[in-house]
Amino acid sequence: MESQEISNEKLKQNIEPNVYEYPTVVERYYTKKYKTAVKGQNGNDFCILCHSNKLCLVTLAPSHSILREKKNVQSVSFQVDKKRNRLESQASGKNKRNAQFVSETGVVCLVTCTDGSVYTIYSCVKGRLVEVNTRLLDNPSLLVSKPWSDGYVAIILPKLQEYSSQMGALLSPEDYQLHIETLQMQNNVEKEIPETTDD
Repeated sequence: MESQEISNEKLKQNIEPNVYEYPTVVERYYTKKYKTAVKGQNGNDFCILCHSNKLCLVTLAPSHSILREKKNVQSVSFQVDKKRNRLESQASGKNKRNAQFVSETGVVCLVTCTDGSVYTIYSCVKGRLVEVNTRLLDNPSLLVSKPWSDGYVAIILPKLQEYSSQMGALLSPEDYQLHIETLQMQNNVEKEIPETTDD
């Protein structure tokens, strides 16, 4: 009886393998790149998911202030100024004609949190704005709950001849991790420095 139970357990394990052993869609099809301190602002960090077809998904990096400080997102607006609304970017055809062009520091959207703080989300790569994630309009919390899947911000297509140089200018996952560890060490050192007062 005991041997029968063991056999059944082994059979069950073979039929129902642990799904966590398999890579995610992002891990299988995208290469992660990072841009930190955009516009010189600490915590203004982004993760760019680069597909093999050269499309780039703009997302928040784990170290972005919104994620790091566990902010509650109230709304996302693609009306970046009085004249430009990213929702009006209409990409068509293989070359994505009529799509809005964005620079590396182009504003993609504005994020308002429940504490009143407002964050500007930048493209981080230069190219045609293929798509913005309209699901964030009705469900802005996706930006925090699923930042690297359903909560992506936008899709950008760089020029083919500029793709390699742009990707080379971004941080690799290893360089990003080193950057974060360096910041953590600096913060720890600053905390250990005692305050001094003039007598």
